[in-house]
Amino acid sequence: MKPTFSRPLADLLRPKSLEDLVGNHRGVPHDLCSQILWGPPGCGKTSYARVVAASSSLPQVSLSGVTSSATQFREVFDRAGRGQSILLLVDEIHHHFEEKCTSPAK
Repeated sequence: MKPTFSRPLADLLRPKSLEDLVGNHRGVPHDLCSQILWGPPGCGKTSYARVVAASSSLPQVSLSGVTSSATQFREVFDRAGRGQSILLLVDEIHHHFEEKCTSPAK
């Protein structure tokens, strides 16, 4: 009988803690200031960012360059501008800039 899974295998194997990032402890920042993760799809950028964020005591906000609105980005930047420390994860941000770069000038 085949085992059945309620979630995709990749989701079940995705690291959930710093300890799960075997061999990568040197890549985990001690001082979360700013990081840009770049690489091909599926290499673990988002998983890595979520694990590092989960280990932080900062309030976290996750936005998407595909589905989040400019208003949502402004709200987060306004909070940060008022001195609130926020850990902001922006996934697929390149989609936002691609749209801006390829749309005709107004």
